[in-house]
Amino acid sequence: MQSRFVWTLIASTLVLVAASGTAAAETTKFAILTTQANSLPTVGLNDEVHIRLDGETAVQPNTIQLRLDGWPLLVEPRVRPDRGELIFGLVRLDTNRSMWSHLLGNPFGRGRITAVPISVEMDGRPLTWNQQHLSDEAPEPKINLIVYSSPLMTLGIIVSLFVGAVVAFACSRTTMMRDTLIPQIRLSDRPYSLGRFQMVVWFCLILISFLFIFAVTLDLNSITPESFVLLGISGTTALAAVAIDQNKNSPIAQTQRNLDAMGIKTCNDADILYTEAVKNKNENAKAQTIIPGANILPNSVSRLPANADPTIKEMWTEYKAQIKDFVSSGFLNDLVNDVNGPTIHRWQILIWTLILGGIYLARVYMNLETPIFGTNLLALMGISGGVYLGFKIPEKQTTAS
Repeated sequence: MQSRFVWTLIASTLVLVAASGTAAAETTKFAILTTQANSLPTVGLNDEVHIRLDGETAVQPNTIQLRLDGWPLLVEPRVRPDRGELIFGLVRLDTNRSMWSHLLGNPFGRGRITAVPISVEMDGRPLTWNQQHLSDEAPEPKINLIVYSSPLMTLGIIVSLFVGAVVAFACSRTTMMRDTLIPQIRLSDRPYSLGRFQMVVWFCLILISFLFIFAVTLDLNSITPESFVLLGISGTTALAAVAIDQNKNSPIAQTQRNLDAMGIKTCNDADILYTEAVKNKNENAKAQTIIPGANILPNSVSRLPANADPTIKEMWTEYKAQIKDFVSSGFLNDLVNDVNGPTIHRWQILIWTLILGGIYLARVYMNLETPIFGTNLLALMGISGGVYLGFKIPEKQTTAS
């Protein structure tokens, strides 16, 4: 009997507590403060929303939750007892990134300012909006949310385009995306490297994404660990490809030694030879007048006889014959072809790089954060790079034969 009485008392107490909480939530109303009468407050990321609660119930800040368009802000408010206000900071945290991605993602599709519904909860129960609003209270339970700052967005786009233009210019005019294994080949004749192309793509995508997200959110912590993994995979692929190409028994190394023995030691020597042979048409002059020690080896690739004092024309002919297997045949051809033509392993790594790059940019624009690729996609990139490197070894053996 006594036990039953105790349990009945506990149950009654719980019912009374729940009823009092529900009554408090029903009697307490909220209003959104605004600086302009009869207008919604206009706020952006890192600004504040001021809420006024009308009711006699004591307010505990940790029991109050603000929702934007149904999403919890997950930020504890500051209290100003003298004004009866709760102040919520609109900050972007790890706990509410999904909410901000929902509110700010696809910025150009939303417009610069959009109306967002506001609701307030106490102990998990929604409060009623105070329709009898005062002159300093918003006429609706909404705020005008600034999706992005026009000056910052313009600056971010300009900087991103500038970065892309600089990288594209550097790739066309420097060795940033070209093989450098035979330094005697003229810069414009050097082939494009698939491994370096992959590195450049991911570097540009991650940098441009970082700048774009910062222009919208001012967030400096938007790069996910998966982005660094992608950089690591592309860097490892490019580094291993260079290591394979630098095999001392490869035809690349042999050609480099042949050109060095001919007296052509740098790309500057090749540029001078090109200028005199092609541009100035000074073919009958002696090559040693422009390249000290110029000569044609006994094992001439162009089948010219060994000559210790060749003309510029003969020197140019032998030079072209030496490098004919190692010059660029065009950007796309360099990326997908080996000496025998198109190869599936090169096409594979190129296509997956472009597909994942497109997905990366789309998710950055829609969610305003660098995407979190699953282990399957990261494994796919790693496998594609490994297959490319595995087939690169017989590529060089084929060239040697």
